[in-house]
Amino acid sequence: MEPPGRGECSSRQPEQSVRRGKVTLLDSDFLDSVDILIIVSFDSQRTDQHSSESELAAVRKFLDDPSHTLFVCPHHDIGNVDGVPSHEVLATQEVEFHHHGDIGVPGQQRFGGFARSLLRDLGVSVSHRFGLRPARMQDGSPTPLQINSQADRFNLLQGVRTFNLHPHLPHFEMLGDSPHKLDVLVEQSIDLEAPPHPFIKQGRKTFDALLQSKPNVFGGRLLICDATIWSSAAGGLDSLRQFWANMTRLG
Repeated sequence: MEPPGRGECSSRQPEQSVRRGKVTLLDSDFLDSVDILIIVSFDSQRTDQHSSESELAAVRKFLDDPSHTLFVCPHHDIGNVDGVPSHEVLATQEVEFHHHGDIGVPGQQRFGGFARSLLRDLGVSVSHRFGLRPARMQDGSPTPLQINSQADRFNLLQGVRTFNLHPHLPHFEMLGDSPHKLDVLVEQSIDLEAPPHPFIKQGRKTFDALLQSKPNVFGGRLLICDATIWSSAAGGLDSLRQFWANMTRLG
């Protein structure tokens, strides 16, 4: 199932796949008829994809319009060991692997390089480290979200109780001066019964699941979330339908 909308969904895939298909650049011609743009950045970081100067200019122009909404959606950055001493790399990756518990995911699986590049160039750098296991209720449904209602200026979360239960979700950490430009709109609970994870040992019981630009940062709206929020394959479908419906009323 795909989310309804009046906009376009642009997806970044690994370079080999792009070569076999049609590449649609984020240029002004492409964006002229779009009011909601969803960039699903599923590209492997090994392909080293970056936003070009022309794409950045087109996205900036798009965000200058108060009626426009941009979602930038990388997936997780599991096994990121940047800055970890070499003798601790394997142990660090094993801890994360055992926490999320998905044996189909290797110790390192890093997506979303294009999204990170674009956000950095827009002046709102974030990291999307870890694959955190979300908490669920006794009946197997997702636990309710912690919603920052005061920051929900556009009622995007009206009637929304949960996101999904994809087994390894990222925490969106705001880097540099991004905390002055972004609000945490949604926090999602972590499964505290899962094997331990360093993020939990730091005292966190939730991860930041949805960020939104503060007023006057852009003319339009920028939101940052995990790519799987557009998937119906991991539960929470009723609330996701409501979220998608709320999105179509933006503008």
